[in-house]
Amino acid sequence: MSVFEANIETILRSHPDFKRTVLSSNTPSRELTVVEARDGSVTASYRGVYLHSRHSPPREAARLIEASGQGPSAYWIFLGFGLGYLPEECSRLYPDANMIIVEPDLPLFLGALSIRDLTKLLSSKRVTLVLGGAPGVPASLLQEAGSGSVRIVTLRSTYPAEREYYEQVMSALSSYLSRRQINRNTLARFGRLWIRNLSANLYRAASAPGIVHWRGTMAGIPAIVLAAGPSLDRVLPILEDIRRRAVVICVDTSLKGCLRAGVTPDFTVVVDPQYWNTRHLDRCEAPGTILVSESSTHPRTFRLLEGETFFCSSLFPLGEYIESRLGEYGKIGAGGSVSTTAWDFARYLGCRPIYCAGLDLGFPSMATHFKGSTFEERTLSFSDRFSPQELYSFKALHDAGPYPVPNNCGSVTYTDQRLIVYKGWFEGQISGSGIESYNCSPEGVRIEGIPFTPAESITELPEVRDRIDAVLLGRRGVSRRSRREELEEIIRTLVSDLSAIRERASRGIAILEGAGAGELSEDALGELDSIDAEILGSDGRDVAGFLLHGTASDIIDTAPSDVISASETLYRELRESAAYHIELLKLSLERPK
Repeated sequence: MSVFEANIETILRSHPDFKRTVLSSNTPSRELTVVEARDGSVTASYRGVYLHSRHSPPREAARLIEASGQGPSAYWIFLGFGLGYLPEECSRLYPDANMIIVEPDLPLFLGALSIRDLTKLLSSKRVTLVLGGAPGVPASLLQEAGSGSVRIVTLRSTYPAEREYYEQVMSALSSYLSRRQINRNTLARFGRLWIRNLSANLYRAASAPGIVHWRGTMAGIPAIVLAAGPSLDRVLPILEDIRRRAVVICVDTSLKGCLRAGVTPDFTVVVDPQYWNTRHLDRCEAPGTILVSESSTHPRTFRLLEGETFFCSSLFPLGEYIESRLGEYGKIGAGGSVSTTAWDFARYLGCRPIYCAGLDLGFPSMATHFKGSTFEERTLSFSDRFSPQELYSFKALHDAGPYPVPNNCGSVTYTDQRLIVYKGWFEGQISGSGIESYNCSPEGVRIEGIPFTPAESITELPEVRDRIDAVLLGRRGVSRRSRREELEEIIRTLVSDLSAIRERASRGIAILEGAGAGELSEDALGELDSIDAEILGSDGRDVAGFLLHGTASDIIDTAPSDVISASETLYRELRESAAYHIELLKLSLERPK
């Protein structure tokens, strides 16, 4: 069997579609010239450029791996395969590394397979090949893989020829990693608040209907999603006219503007857990709007908006645990912003097309929100002659670290790293979905796949308000029978599971403390394995582990010498998380009926 055939046979074992997607339409490149390096290994020139060092390709690869950062990493992404030296050296230096190899030049890849025996590398279950395909695939693979640090290594010799493709790959990876870091920071900041709110809302959520009652009910009817950016000012004067032609969906921060324009939105989406966010709803009389919310929303929201409420499925383990036993509400996407949730709810309704207003994702004319928003009112109330409103606006913009990006009118709009993550979310959702969506903000950040259209274009659509009102009337009054006794039994069972996890974590801490700075005995390791198996076998493991996201990610990259200390930290945080959930769940059982 030739080297090429052996490599191909190895790939087919783990990538059975390789023959159809690669071999059927590609052959090894004839532009590769094999050259013996000075150390006796093999290198090659391709289109006049050497793929690797002419002195020692393995040593060069090892240096590049080591230069990318000290210590192990959970995931390595290689942009360019060459002759395979980089991933080979990574596997030698870090045997537990997971690798994603990206190579858009398929003839070059096949040529490499005919030059070197790569069966050991290609047979590894830790190696994933991305050969051509959409630039977003590596990012999606990371998303499926979970937590852990990521290192990206570029094969400089082939990068220039595929620059556009690799830049798109890097853009998708950067967007995902930024979003992941923001999620991690958000969890650290709001994790306990989400649990506290969810515990307080359990009985309300158990008796409220889910958005499953609305799925596809507005199929083919246009919708307008109203965010709270500065460009909302352009739309509010014609909102009444738009209302006759589209389902009106607003977010909490834009509700006040809608009501001032004389329009009660059909739906108001609120998913923020913070008390201060509920202040956007102060003095908002909107009994006709339907509240779409999530069970971790701040409880004050439901006291301020007393109309009908429909819940979407929880994003958090505690809510998922309860829903798995009472019934799912209906899932809609969450890109980290209430505007992303509102847009996805419009998609869930089946609305087509979906128009967006106030979705600036930046600071047009260096403004942050529409006129008359709660943000603007607060700065006015705090301002004086020594600290004018302009000072607060300047600080809000300057502290965000704004930078210019292309906007919808061919110029630039300043944005920040947080807002640009939402742009990536929208682009990921719209790509290949066939959903028709438009942004009515001329100075809004340009979102690929969501082109600009003037808000006035919506007023040229046929009137469909009668159809919308008929659907609203048919779904209003939907009730979900109270299941308090069933819910209380679910809570008691969960408290019991969490109590067992807390005790097992305490046992683990005691064993590790007993070891001190020394090594663990075989008996101790066996008992720890038993404790871990018991915890992982518990129905409450995901609930207890919710607050450990950062610690769990860090421990993946821990050096062997620090494993005992890291494991003790993990057990301590697990015990603390279980105790926190238990305390709040017991309080929920004591709330008056």
